[in-house]
Parts: sequence; structure tokens; C-alpha cells
Amino acid sequence: MTVIYVRHGDDENLDAAYPNDPSLVESSYWSIKRLTRRLLLKFGRPDAIYVSPVRRTLETALIMEEVLHRKVPLILDCHLSRFFTRSQRDLKTIRPDTLKRKVPIDESKKQFRSRIDRHIEHLFPCYSARRPLVWCITHALVMKRIAKKVGVALKGRFDFLETFVVPDGKIEVTRGQGRKDNSWRSANGSSRTAPSGGGSVARRPRQTVSVLPALKR
Repeated sequence: MTVIYVRHGDDENLDAAYPNDPSLVESSYWSIKRLTRRLLLKFGRPDAIYVSPVRRTLETALIMEEVLHRKVPLILDCHLSRFFTRSQRDLKTIRPDTLKRKVPIDESKKQFRSRIDRHIEHLFPCYSARRPLVWCITHALVMKRIAKKVGVALKGRFDFLETFVVPDGKIEVTRGQGRKDNSWRSANGSSRTAPSGGGSVARRPRQTVSVLPALKR
């Protein structure tokens, strides 16, 4: 079985009404579509998509569905949800529809790690025989924990739309925002990474894109 973990699209919106549960920025729409086409070309159509049940991951998954042209089982999985720090647990900063999905909010770091471990323990045995390709749309900290559990040391943070692939014991990492693959790590920890540009850019509020006017899933 091949499992592809994808970090959600860009959500760095400074004017978000719900700062701890924001929508994607508009510019991420086409980046998500480009990434989806690349994944389809390289791996084929997924048999199921597991999604963290917060706004930006759900929006990412639904934009991906537009490229698939055919409904794929979309499974909301609280095990893939983000980790909320103590300063991020104000319920007023999280969307009411997200709260209805019972995402884990008040949890310790130990509970968070155990939650991710349960995801791994459930997903791999249950789907290895009958669902050969699964996509999981999730968050940077979740991906770091999973990478650690499968024996890969990753340096730095995951970019938006960065992926890593778990095909039969091998780990492959690609850069974010739908860009061409230029980084990978094998199961034994060896790596090859292309250089990236440096410097910083000024940040400004960006328009959000909402593809979830009435999510029924």
C-alpha cells in the first residue's frame, strides 16, 4: 500500500475571522490543482482520501476532488487533526462547524503523539490489502510525528502542500506549493535536497477562497 501525506494549502491569512481555523488563501487554489495533477500522473487515482476535519484541510481536499473528476471516499479523521497549543484553544477562534466534528482541542503533547500513533496503527493494517493508494491531508506537526514513527529524520518545517510518500518502506519527500519534486529521503535516512532560494518577503492580508459553503460530509 502507498500512503501519501499532504500538508494543506496556504492559510496565512492575516485577516481571518477564525485565526485558529482559517480558510485557504485564494492563491493556493491553483497550487493545489497542480499538485493533484502531479500526484495523479505519478501515482494514479487514490482509493480513499483521509482528511483532518478543519477548514483548510477540507478545502484542500475538495479542490483536489475537482481534479479527480470522480468521487473518491472522503473520510474525516480526527486523528489527523492539528495540535492546538494552550494559547490557541479559545473556542471563539475555531469555526462552529469544526467544533461539531469533535476535533481534539484540549490535549497534551503526549496525547497528541498517541493520537497520531493510533492513526498509523489503524490505517496501515486496515487498508494495505484492499486500498492500495491512500491520500492523507493533514498538518505539519502531524506529518513530522508520522515521519518519526516510520523511521525518517526530517529537518526543518513542512511547507504548504509539501508531501511525503510511504510506499513499501520507502519515504519520499517533495517540496510544497505544487513545485517539482526536488527532495527525497529513503527509509535509511539518506537524503538529496536541491537548494532553495533565501530571503524574506513582506506579508500582507490575502483574499481567502471558500469551497465549503455547506459541507455535508
